[in-house]
Amino acid sequence: MPILAYGLIFLTLGCLLLGGALYSADQSYKRTLRWKAAEGTVVRVEEPRPMQQRAQPPRVSTIAFSSPRGQIEFEGVVYPVQRTGAVVKVLFNPDDPSQACVDSPTRWIGVLFVGVLGAGFAGVGGLMTFFGLFGR
Repeated sequence: MPILAYGLIFLTLGCLLLGGALYSADQSYKRTLRWKAAEGTVVRVEEPRPMQQRAQPPRVSTIAFSSPRGQIEFEGVVYPVQRTGAVVKVLFNPDDPSQACVDSPTRWIGVLFVGVLGAGFAGVGGLMTFFGLFGR
């Protein structure tokens, strides 16, 4: 397969990844604007199984907070891992308080990772496409 075909594949994949990252960032930003903030309390932290401790998997925490509709509990990952009783910031949907997440800058890491990966693929694909078209 010529370099042009590989370049177009990389470019397309990179653009798709960038599009997904932008969409996810937009949705997360809109959530930040629409949802209400509250203080939550970590009520339980799931300990990893002994065989999993090497890889340090994320520990799922159960977080409780008060909303206008009453006390709500949800499961989420808190970085850095907090102990039971720790206070964390929570964002929740005022129309459905069961939709909640921990308000932390680390929730943007996935968007950033996919965006950087997409930019890398698009850049390499763009260069391969350029040299495939004009390199001879």
